[in-house]
Amino acid sequence: MMDIKILIKKEKYICHTYTMIFRDMKKYFAVLFFTYFIFSFSIIAQPNVRAIVKNASCAGKNDGIIELEVSGNGPFKFKWSNGKQFQNIKNLSEGNYEVEVFDKTGKITTSKYEVKLINNLAIQILLENKNLEVKVLGGVSPYNFTLYDSNSNQKINPSQTSGIFQNLSSGNYTIAIKDSNGCVMLEGFEIN
Repeated sequence: MMDIKILIKKEKYICHTYTMIFRDMKKYFAVLFFTYFIFSFSIIAQPNVRAIVKNASCAGKNDGIIELEVSGNGPFKFKWSNGKQFQNIKNLSEGNYEVEVFDKTGKITTSKYEVKLINNLAIQILLENKNLEVKVLGGVSPYNFTLYDSNSNQKINPSQTSGIFQNLSSGNYTIAIKDSNGCVMLEGFEIN
């Protein structure tokens, strides 16, 4: 819900007074005085702000955007919670952003927006008899899986599109999952 505040500003004021005298043949007369006022007003409203929010594609990626559409008594000035002073801001990570929009008369509108993750990458690791199955619960398919030895940081296998790895030796491992947005998640595990 948006609060709209309106100020009525008097632009012009005109006042006229008239006197009318009526006489008849017998010298009776009447005097009538009347005054009328004419006012001209303009309405000055706060800036009206709408936004188009493009969410961040994944955690740690600064590709979110907030674009403002502003109407009212321009030109406008902008003050964002991240210090930016432009109408539109970009390179945003997941989070909340607030903007104050000032019009040329000093009226202010404050708006808050949230940049979210499009589809957060999450995984589930299943270990059984030295076999590994990685299930992806988020992100955007297709996915690439790469398995590393955690002690030497060496690749155990080339990147593959399947999350199934069989006949692994005992040790510490790191699985890297990359989705089609370029989002990467690393998860460590141990096989006994």
